[in-house]
Amino acid sequence: MGQVKFSTKLRRGIFGVVTLAVLFTIVGLSFGLFLHTESHIKQNLILVTADIIRDKLRISDGEIRQKEADDGHTLGVELRAKDLSALIVGKDGQILAKYGIYRDIEGEELEISKSEMKYEDRDIKGYGLFDTYTVPIKAGDDIFGYMRIIRKNNEVQIIKDTIGLVILFVLPISWILAYYFSYVLVKRITRPLRRLVKHLENVEPAHMNTILDSPSMDHEVRVVTRSINGLIERLKENLKRERQITENISHEFKTPLTRIASNLQVGKVKEAENEVLELGGNVDSLLSLA
Repeated sequence: MGQVKFSTKLRRGIFGVVTLAVLFTIVGLSFGLFLHTESHIKQNLILVTADIIRDKLRISDGEIRQKEADDGHTLGVELRAKDLSALIVGKDGQILAKYGIYRDIEGEELEISKSEMKYEDRDIKGYGLFDTYTVPIKAGDDIFGYMRIIRKNNEVQIIKDTIGLVILFVLPISWILAYYFSYVLVKRITRPLRRLVKHLENVEPAHMNTILDSPSMDHEVRVVTRSINGLIERLKENLKRERQITENISHEFKTPLTRIASNLQVGKVKEAENEVLELGGNVDSLLSLA
């Protein structure tokens, strides 16, 4: 696998961060919406139950009875209008009345434990999840029975559907924005590096100039620039020494050769021979130095 460019890695990182941020935001908002909805439903169910017990029920001769409804809004009508189901039992557990889906339910779902007010989510087999509120029916401090009112809990499915729609539409939009944002950001971040590379590509061995170290540069880029400047200075010193060595070598070879040529022109063979020997010694010295 080929190496991945720094800009590509950075874009992938931005994409990942944006995706996680969007998902966490969606989950957080959904959870907050769920808690708010659950609290609203609970308070509404408590108020409705209190109103029903106050307006639709009465204790007569130790028994729980329905009040006469002059407007025709009996307990059953009231419950149907509010899409509620209800179960009323006496203090001995005997079932006194069933409304809504409770008319079709049998078994333990019809049992109400002797407890004070209780709100809970109940999964009623065959019917689904319900918000449930159970409250004792009192006259003074005496308890004569219990009433349980339930309402279909649809908010979980609604929130699931909402999350799905939000993810379906928001996530692609966030990816588009992330791509644009990452493109601009990466281009901005890598601009000093691209300038640095462009400068280095134009550097010639014969004309090596140090890179301008600007205070406006990012700290990391300044560190790299100073390191490259140091390298250029060392290279310039090495090239300078090499030129000096080349000049010295040229001089050490050129002088004997000139003398040899002069001696041979005037017939001084012995002197020319000595110059050749001296030149050979210079070659041996260079080989030893190498």
